[in-house]
Amino acid sequence: MQKKSLILILLISLLAVFMFISKSTKAEDIKQITPYEVDVYSSDNGIPTGEANAVFQTSDGYVWIGGYGGLQKYDGVSFELISGTMGLSSHNIRSLYQDKNGIFWVGSNDQGAFYLDGNEFKQPEQDLELNKHSSIRCFMEDSFDRIWIGTYDGIAYIENNKVINYNLEQFSIDGNPYRNSTFYTLSLKDDYLYGVDYNGNVVIINTKNISETPIIVKDFGASTYAYSALMSSDSTLYVGTSSNKLFIIKNPGKENETRTTIENEVLRETNHIIETESHEIWICGANGLSMINGGEFYDYSYLKYTSNLEKITEDYEHNLWIASSKYGVIHVRKTKIMKVANVDEIEDKETYTISKYQNRYYVGSEDNILVFDENWNKIEDNPLSNAINPGTHVHHIVSGGGKLYVGTHYKGLYIYDGETDTIDVNIPATEFSDQRIRCLLYSSDNKLYIGTGKAVEVVENGVHVKTIDTGTMILCLNETNDGKIIAGTNGKGIYEIKEDTYVPFESNKDLSSGVILRIKNDTNSNNLFVSCGYDTYYGTSSSFTKLNIPEYGSGSVVDFFADNESLWVFRASGIIKISKEELINNDKEHIKTNYFARYDGLPGPLIANSFSFHEGTLFIICTTNGIGIFDEATIYKNNAKPKVQVKSMTFSDGQEWDGTDTVKLDKNLSKLSITLAALSFTGEDTRAEYWLEGFDTEPKMGAIADQRTIEYTNLGPGTYVFHFRALNSDNLYGDEIVITFIKSPKFQETIWFPLTIMIIAAVATFLIFFIIARVRIKRIEKKEEEYKKITDETIATISGAIDAKDPYTEGHSKRVADFSVKIGQKLGLNEEDLERLYYIALLHDIGKIGVPDDILKKPARLTDEEFETIKRHTVAGGDILKNFTMLKGVDEGAKYHHERYDGSGYCYGLKGEDIPLFARIISVADAYDAMNSSRCYRKALDIDIIKSELEKGKGRQFDPKLADIAISLLNEEKQNA
Repeated sequence: MQKKSLILILLISLLAVFMFISKSTKAEDIKQITPYEVDVYSSDNGIPTGEANAVFQTSDGYVWIGGYGGLQKYDGVSFELISGTMGLSSHNIRSLYQDKNGIFWVGSNDQGAFYLDGNEFKQPEQDLELNKHSSIRCFMEDSFDRIWIGTYDGIAYIENNKVINYNLEQFSIDGNPYRNSTFYTLSLKDDYLYGVDYNGNVVIINTKNISETPIIVKDFGASTYAYSALMSSDSTLYVGTSSNKLFIIKNPGKENETRTTIENEVLRETNHIIETESHEIWICGANGLSMINGGEFYDYSYLKYTSNLEKITEDYEHNLWIASSKYGVIHVRKTKIMKVANVDEIEDKETYTISKYQNRYYVGSEDNILVFDENWNKIEDNPLSNAINPGTHVHHIVSGGGKLYVGTHYKGLYIYDGETDTIDVNIPATEFSDQRIRCLLYSSDNKLYIGTGKAVEVVENGVHVKTIDTGTMILCLNETNDGKIIAGTNGKGIYEIKEDTYVPFESNKDLSSGVILRIKNDTNSNNLFVSCGYDTYYGTSSSFTKLNIPEYGSGSVVDFFADNESLWVFRASGIIKISKEELINNDKEHIKTNYFARYDGLPGPLIANSFSFHEGTLFIICTTNGIGIFDEATIYKNNAKPKVQVKSMTFSDGQEWDGTDTVKLDKNLSKLSITLAALSFTGEDTRAEYWLEGFDTEPKMGAIADQRTIEYTNLGPGTYVFHFRALNSDNLYGDEIVITFIKSPKFQETIWFPLTIMIIAAVATFLIFFIIARVRIKRIEKKEEEYKKITDETIATISGAIDAKDPYTEGHSKRVADFSVKIGQKLGLNEEDLERLYYIALLHDIGKIGVPDDILKKPARLTDEEFETIKRHTVAGGDILKNFTMLKGVDEGAKYHHERYDGSGYCYGLKGEDIPLFARIISVADAYDAMNSSRCYRKALDIDIIKSELEKGKGRQFDPKLADIAISLLNEEKQNA
């Protein structure tokens, strides 16, 4: 029973293998449409040597390219040569890899392995003999964090930053010692390492137990050697060989091993095999590129530049990068618009019309008509292709009434009946007024309208029934929703075709041009969409309004397709999908658009006066370079968030950025430059959005090539936050980079600066006013000194004049004043009072001016009457000085210096301290000077007598306190004599 089960299993396996092989190699299953486009990078656009050995995208989004021109880094806009910088001394790069810890490894051809540590490449320790493992072909990491390297000298691994040789020669394989050789590729699955060596074998190493004898998978046929191997996620080993065979192996090296073989010339000399995230198996080699998916084999060798391929890798957006020893680096990317490939009669040629009839596609080109099935396999033997000679320009094909109508230049009209598979009618071109058929329309009343260079022709039931001579070229025909037949002309606007005549539209006056490229109906109304070349209009036969088509691409609008919500505008450079309602309402702010152009796979520019096909969500597009196929329902969308990087920053003050997300700016910084990279490689429509919060008022967006380096100047002090992200062609935003800048203020930008300025201004103002005041004070002081001098001199002059009246009293007033000041000083008077006392004492005898000289100078004793006259000099003195207000109390000395302390004096009889102080002082000084001076009637008294008299006069004539001061002064003078 077990034996029967094993036989049954074996038969089923063989049947499956047979089915796989037969299905994979059937020529008709090689797809004629491709969803891929190819870009090439060579010596013409960035790669110095025009070749590459390896290409890899690291997790940060940069693409790295290794070749004999060195290691380069690509950011989608420019290439940067890394070799010779950052510690990477080698310019011969053979392999690239990134481990699970994000460390980037570079395998050189001459100096061994390098790894990137921060911004510097370093090398693991190498303690083997000189140059051992110096030529690195491949890398792979196992689950024990060992980095395995396939080299020219065999295989080794890097552990604890040290290169350790894995000596395969210690093992015996099939009874013979293993002969060490170069290892070209490595793959790993479930702790088993699969390497392909120079001997053409697959060597399987158990990385859990590296001392275990490896398993050898070999015997791929005569003159067939393993070139590359991949162990896939479903434990299938794919082995590429030196021949045209690819081996698909289950349970390799085990007793129950099974092999399936695919043979195809594209598989010859397979250099590398990878598995993508979506589990597609991609194979590249000397003869081209191919892929296995879901058991089907796809040959993509027809794609440009896909030969001499060395290494292949998938990027984070699920596109392919391939290193080519002939062309450089090839970028194979998925496109939204597919194209028909492998058909020489269409590829790179102008196509003018596409129509679908009885599940077949009919394509009219500049020199042929081609027929395809629904899978775009060409149908070689068909009546139309056989009847219409090669070189015939087929301009328009339409179907209607169960027939297919083919309009040509100079060969007339062909009517094909698919039921009988025959050409029913051929109306020669000579039956028409012009032999170039420009457009066709099969109407709802089963008539065929034909637009030519001069007229509208009408065919009914296969018979040419009339010519309506318009006198102008007809570029397009249309039947309106209400059944009217209208024609767009080459210079005279729009005509309505009526019976045997035509009527121009009244609304032609609203159009910018009479050249009408296309007219289409609005599905929601009886209005029309009209193209006058670059300008488009919406309206009816009575009026048109110009539409503001968004500024995508360039060239004329060659066609329209409308549904209930959207308008598809076919412009020469691409296709725009627009919200119809927002377009008609001219809602510029909210209008929704999508744009598809060359980078999305469009084979070439769209052709004016061509007729593309539309059915549901499917568009088949006529271009100058073949056919584009676009199905909105199955359109490829890039759901990978676009990655961005800040490549570098430069500062005007020479500061260097350390890569952190918080940057302190010097207070003297005048310019900040930020270089950006948006690392999305799926479409030209990838845009960069950035803004410096705190400086920019709103985010800015533009093509990354136009926004590479952003400069900010004259940033004030404060905190700024830089935001940067990218938007891909499918309107998907990537993660945002945020960097905070903190700029400290200069002193003049701080709050202390205005305060300091205010303080300085205040101090300066004070100093100015102080100086002005000082100047004024000096002036005043000078004036005061002048006035004082004048006063001194005036008073001294008056005093001298008084004293001059009596020769015996000459100098008396001055002496009284001096002695009065001495008494005042002892009394503790201040300087101001002493000065006043001095002046008042000088003027105490001013009243004597009014005393007659004969009395004043009389040497004999005075009579009582004469004495009364003398006594009156005090009153006279007071009267003289009463109006002299500049000197406070100036009249007191003159009026009261002869008053006595006991009240017996004259002229007012004041007593004690009622007598002003200055008068009491002058009284003592006056008496002292009188006794100390010689008179005509006696000589000056002795000092002791004077002191005795002063002592006697205390309390009677003099203020006792003042008399004591006078006596003390006399004592001091005597002691100092």
